[in-house]
Amino acid sequence: MSKFADPAGLRPTTPRHIKTIRSVLLLTVLSAISSCGNYLYRQDVQIYGDLIKKKEVDCTSPYLLTRGCNDSELAVMNVDLHGLEFNAAFSDDGAAILVMHEMVSGGTTVLANMIFEGVRTELAAQEVSIQTVTAIQTRYYEGADVVVGYLLKVNGDGYAVLKPYLAES
Repeated sequence: MSKFADPAGLRPTTPRHIKTIRSVLLLTVLSAISSCGNYLYRQDVQIYGDLIKKKEVDCTSPYLLTRGCNDSELAVMNVDLHGLEFNAAFSDDGAAILVMHEMVSGGTTVLANMIFEGVRTELAAQEVSIQTVTAIQTRYYEGADVVVGYLLKVNGDGYAVLKPYLAES
């Protein structure tokens, strides 16, 4: 019996076959872990409000954003809210606010949520409440859907609340 024989005696196994079998098993395990990770990641992170695809958002829809918005980048005003850096755009009356960040990776939704929480806290401190929340979703290159920002409709002037935190340009 050859040292590379199949233990069940069904067919001979060469080193090349063993290497192929190992490669297939490794790819199968890695694929399972990868898909499971994306599934768990999406299930574990809270998303606020309804979802809208990033490609469906521009400076005129779903809200008219006239301050700090351009259609290619969307929010372009730099904000530093107590060390939390992000970009924002506003409607003329400040009642519509778009907050976003530029990072698109596995932690994107978590960062977007931190920005949302920071803005919500600052608005509440100035007695401005959020009426509607819409999460802006995009596709991460590994296939996971992630949130890159939030569209907020508020009952006051959100621009006036966040204006002190706008970075000097």
